Amino acid sequence: MVKLETQDIQGIILSGYNHLPFSKYLLLHITNPKKAQEWLKQLLPQITNSDWGIKPNIQKPSQAINIAFTYTGIKKLGLPPESLRTFSNEFFEGMAEDNRSRQLGDEKKNSPTNWEFGSPDKKEIDVLLILQAQSPLGESPQSSQEELERLGKEELNKLCHHHRELFVSTLVVGEVVKEEEGYLPSDFKEHFGFHDSISQPEIEGSPKDTKGKQLIKAGEFILGYLNEDGNLPPTPNISAKYDIANTLKPLNKNSDVKDLGRNGSYLVFRKLSQDVVKFRQYFSQFSNPELMAAKVVGRWQSGVPLTLSPDKDHPDLLERKDFDFNHIMNNFNYMETDPHGYRCPFGAHIRRVNPRDSLGVDPQQSIESVNRHRILRRGALYGERLPGGFLDDYSNCREADSKRGLLFLCINSNIRQQFEFIQQTWINNPKFNGFYDEIDPLVSPKSTSMTIPKEPVRERLTIPEFVSVKGGGYFFLPSISALKFLAYYQQ
Repeated sequence: MVKLETQDIQGIILSGYNHLPFSKYLLLHITNPKKAQEWLKQLLPQITNSDWGIKPNIQKPSQAINIAFTYTGIKKLGLPPESLRTFSNEFFEGMAEDNRSRQLGDEKKNSPTNWEFGSPDKKEIDVLLILQAQSPLGESPQSSQEELERLGKEELNKLCHHHRELFVSTLVVGEVVKEEEGYLPSDFKEHFGFHDSISQPEIEGSPKDTKGKQLIKAGEFILGYLNEDGNLPPTPNISAKYDIANTLKPLNKNSDVKDLGRNGSYLVFRKLSQDVVKFRQYFSQFSNPELMAAKVVGRWQSGVPLTLSPDKDHPDLLERKDFDFNHIMNNFNYMETDPHGYRCPFGAHIRRVNPRDSLGVDPQQSIESVNRHRILRRGALYGERLPGGFLDDYSNCREADSKRGLLFLCINSNIRQQFEFIQQTWINNPKFNGFYDEIDPLVSPKSTSMTIPKEPVRERLTIPEFVSVKGGGYFFLPSISALKFLAYYQQ
């Protein structure tokens, strides 16, 4: 079993921080690179690493601070051109590059020209500062959920104010381009009403209890470790002559090049707006709205997969003390119980983003292939949840007056092979798994058809788009030692 250097890995890589439900995302623009290094020096001791998850005597953090940089941010810290060229091409070009936008489906209303942040015609984003907090300890056990949320947001606002002022006013490093606020609801349901963040890969060497679970090689998510192909993923590096303080490890035993990427990763950030009114109005036309919505998603709202329960939801399972939620909800494949898609349609969202054993004729080969394209999902909801359900009257509801959606973050060591592959080859590919004109029915960038396999006659739906892109970017998530190097680096 591989041993991860958890003290050197930023905490957001190995943890979704479910105990820290309140979050803010500061998108920052650097105007003074020298001051940026001073800022980074002050920030370094506060960056949350992954070490707290493996030792029982280390308490879970009551707050978490993590940081990532765009290519322009890394460049402003003064790295030499030969080092900058070792970062991935996707990271260098950015999410909003024209060809990439077409590949990701970011066109028309989803075009970067319509984004709130991250497009070439808007203020350059250099840094993503992620702040997370919980309700303060010591509150009365009789406190209501509303009171706990208020206290938690107050803690987060204090944390955010401190770091905003440090960046903008105290050190005058630059300016805040955009500030996003997110939260994790106690029921873990996203705005469409479905239990989210269920199918997460377990990393080999993770401090979590992974007994009996299928593990994915650490190199799929963390640079410096072997991936599913048995190789080390490409990593940014720099000449050893610049590492005066000997902060970084050599790229290999006999190398005079230092590994700038080890224990780091790449982070994808996208702001996705969800049209909940349109979603509910569309499914309200069916005699069984919950079932038809589950067919599109691939799971019931409780999180129970259709493959395990094709006819009805089982929210009662969540109340059982002996119920291992994540294990049961993920312990299934398709080919043994649902080879024809009668339970979970081939085009359902969860069957597209994680096809498991259902690609091609060899189930094991399919699993091995899919494991090369997994991502670690992080992030939070933004905006208030819309009350009610499918059968409520929304004729007078103006969705635009109550914006809501998902702040999507994912972690992967190879943006092209992981996030972009899923987006282009599985989500937006009309020929996915034998289709010829269907794309993902849940997060598609435009209206699409969807086939529901049935006997004796299949059903074919025309589904409008429910999700739109409001902003995004590609970031490098350095290790703790790489952050130290960047803070003290001098050319």
